[in-house]
Amino acid sequence: AKDENDKISLEEAKKLIQAHLVSLKHPYVVAMFDQLKEVTSLDYDEFYEVYKDIKANAKSSDVIDMFKKYDVDGNGFIEREDLKTCLREDQYYGEEELDTVVDLVM
Repeated sequence: AKDENDKISLEEAKKLIQAHLVSLKHPYVVAMFDQLKEVTSLDYDEFYEVYKDIKANAKSSDVIDMFKKYDVDGNGFIEREDLKTCLREDQYYGEEELDTVVDLVM
């Protein structure tokens, strides 16, 4: 959620990055967020630059690995229940937030 200055917190930025199938454990992602550890929030342009940088530098094999993780039933598609299962396991969102988060990305 945006704060009163139209910014999102770093934790929310991490959730958005992960929702776009980028592992938060990827070394580049870890390094990027480590550089931002003094930052409490990002505006849209700042987040977009971070997102573009991460997407450009995260290896595609990591995306494939994340896809396989999220394709719980192995049918080649990430369906609502697949995504909810993985997000539930990752424990970044509370049970009451899962439908809202899934609605945002699907």
